[in-house]
Amino acid sequence: MKTARQPRMWDADVLQRIADLHLRARVAVAGLLHGDHASVFVRRNVEFADFKEYTPGDPLRDLDWKVAARTDKLVVRRHRAETQWAATLVVDASGDIGTGGAATRPALDGTKWGYAAVVTATTAMALLRRGEPVGLEILGGESSVRSLPPRRGQGHLARILGALADVRPAGRAEI
Repeated sequence: MKTARQPRMWDADVLQRIADLHLRARVAVAGLLHGDHASVFVRRNVEFADFKEYTPGDPLRDLDWKVAARTDKLVVRRHRAETQWAATLVVDASGDIGTGGAATRPALDGTKWGYAAVVTATTAMALLRRGEPVGLEILGGESSVRSLPPRRGQGHLARILGALADVRPAGRAEI
């Protein structure tokens, strides 16, 4: 038995909206990432932590040659490891952001919900391209998906776009 809360997997309107959201987000992200590094995983820790005395086996690139020149001691610069922080995008799908009745999905052009959905999709795509885990919380509205935990990958981007495309703004955003 199918309820109103279950997603309709092959709804033509939702599939078209997913494709449209993906295209809009991809175009926006292409402009944001111009000149970015080819690999999202190549990073250098920049926050200095402390020095430690050199021991055989330490990488030579970490030696601080200026300290060695001043003190005749070999020391290695240590840095704090960078950690990845999961981002959770929170989108308001209350009736205030929707236009028209709750039975229809607002257009992605010229509506507050359309703008919110495109901005959310663009942000998710940009973060996922950088290798960051992204989640989604939908406040208010009628949707089969309310929450997606932070994850990485193109499959997760598809789930985020599908959740955004399926939303009908309605009700109140209970924060």
